Amino acid sequence: MRTSFLVYVSAFTVCTSLFLACGDDGASSSSTTEDLTFTDENGNPIEIEVKTSSFKDSRDGEKYSTVTVDGITWMAENLRYAANGSYDSKDIGAKGDYGRFYSSATAHTVCPDGWHLPTRIEWQKLFSSLEKVYGDSAGWALKSKTGWQSTEDGQSGNGGDVIGFSAEPAGTYKREYEDEGLLAGFWNYAFRNNSHYDEGVHFDYDETTWTFIVYTYGGSSRVVLNVRCVKDENTVFENLGTCTTASEGKVAAHSGDYLTCRNNVWQVPTRDDILNFEFGLCDTTRTDSVHVWNDTAFTCRTTDALFGNNGGTWDIATQEEALGTCDETNLKTLKKYNGEEYACRKVKNKWYEWHVADANDVLPTCYTSRLHTVDYFKNVAYTCKLDYNEFIWQKSSDKEIAKSKLGECTEAKKGEVGTTKVGKYLCVNKYWRPLNIVEENLGACKTNGATGVFDGYTFTCDAKHLLWKATLGGDTALVAVDSALWMTQDSYSGKYVYSPMIQGGSPCPAGFRVTSNKDWDKLYDNLDVNMQLDELMAPDSASYYGLNLYNPYQYGDAESYFLQDGGKCSYIAYGEGTHCQVDTREIMPINYLIPGSVWVCSASESNKSAGICSSGYAAARCIKDFSTPEADEE
Repeated sequence: MRTSFLVYVSAFTVCTSLFLACGDDGASSSSTTEDLTFTDENGNPIEIEVKTSSFKDSRDGEKYSTVTVDGITWMAENLRYAANGSYDSKDIGAKGDYGRFYSSATAHTVCPDGWHLPTRIEWQKLFSSLEKVYGDSAGWALKSKTGWQSTEDGQSGNGGDVIGFSAEPAGTYKREYEDEGLLAGFWNYAFRNNSHYDEGVHFDYDETTWTFIVYTYGGSSRVVLNVRCVKDENTVFENLGTCTTASEGKVAAHSGDYLTCRNNVWQVPTRDDILNFEFGLCDTTRTDSVHVWNDTAFTCRTTDALFGNNGGTWDIATQEEALGTCDETNLKTLKKYNGEEYACRKVKNKWYEWHVADANDVLPTCYTSRLHTVDYFKNVAYTCKLDYNEFIWQKSSDKEIAKSKLGECTEAKKGEVGTTKVGKYLCVNKYWRPLNIVEENLGACKTNGATGVFDGYTFTCDAKHLLWKATLGGDTALVAVDSALWMTQDSYSGKYVYSPMIQGGSPCPAGFRVTSNKDWDKLYDNLDVNMQLDELMAPDSASYYGLNLYNPYQYGDAESYFLQDGGKCSYIAYGEGTHCQVDTREIMPINYLIPGSVWVCSASESNKSAGICSSGYAAARCIKDFSTPEADEE
């Protein structure tokens, strides 16, 4: 997916055009710095430092635009130096001017002093810088804006050229010129002694990606491609020196890039060359040792029959070799194997196994103190939740992520409204609460005593608690939660709460109904990510929803609320008698709502026909759905 970006310019020298040279004298000119500032999918800023300048080739006076990305300087144009084994694009039938095409052998020596043919690692670093923003479309970001043919379904093959690299569709030349407008190919430094292939980077008109392509050479299969040179500075070539007999076998390394001296030529090293350089020669003194390189575990394998005491070979380690034993002593230990992180876990409370690590292995332990907090694992947001008596990190919803980005609701922010991509939130007494339908229409309650009319009810602002309140006769207060009007007290008297199955009829006044599972789900989902559920209990709830839910600590047990979802009382067999099963929702002291829990009361045969139970108590909270979004403020 192509992502928009902002460009902040800090220019050492002002140029008339972003990617044109600023001067003509010397090997290179003054540079212009461009910090390309992007935003990733999680809203985090990504900066790619880009410098543009120019370079004059002292061999023929040709001048080239250059672009430096994350410290590595590239020619932003195809090389034009007329060396043996090269062909001018104008002489082989190209319609455009694409510089010169070079054989692989010539390409490896044609760059000017202080410059070299880019290595595979250097290409990968360039692509990686852009993939942080453009993902699989990094190739599109490097392709030129013009010259590319459209696909069969009419999609433009042109690129974005976001840093001025301008990879043009020059095609290839292999005995005859072909594929102009369809592809671009560049050699990379792939010299390997006694090999019969070389490697290049390939861009296609119908792809937004890029690929490494292996080309054989010699005879009729010989192909010539374009060349982009890279400056030696900040690369493995910077302090390379001359490859001589005296330095045979020497390995040079720089930021993950390697070359080895073989037969008086700096070559791409083998894997064993690199591992011997990093961890020491694989011989009998290192047999079965395990080391991690490039996120892959390797072990040194030797046998006296094959290698004596002179050496062995580095092989990819098995999982058991790389991770070792998983037991009680290293429970929750994290180790890497072939690019994946593994954790030692106890399975079914019986045995121990290595498993690919997930958020619950890597993030801090999810427990009461972290309940509803959001943290990130592999750039994915997770929320600490209590799921059926188990504390666990689960993938966050958009709402949970959005609220976590509002920052702390401090006393100074109290009453402020924060806007996110999933809605508006009000800072109330330490927590962010989503605006309800009354606040969406009347605005946040800020002036004590102010009034407004919504859906036929007159609401008065309780500025101390930032709540719009209405009344329903007497002292029965009403507050809005999301898009419904809730009573702020239960339909009960004293310790014993109302049971519709005992008393019959509805506990709610006309126009109101008993809450449903969906109502409690919505209430719970709208809690601030850092809020503990017991803070909804009276009297602490006055500044959040103002619902004054029953306080379980008062009687030492949980509060149960009847649910409308339960329907009529249905009898179930239990032992020798019959019982009536009624759905309820419970609020527990351990800060969560039991979803869809069941409350069972006993029922006598005499009450069966009446549809009532003989015992059992639960509260009933009454609510009303708003009928109109329109409002008038007084």
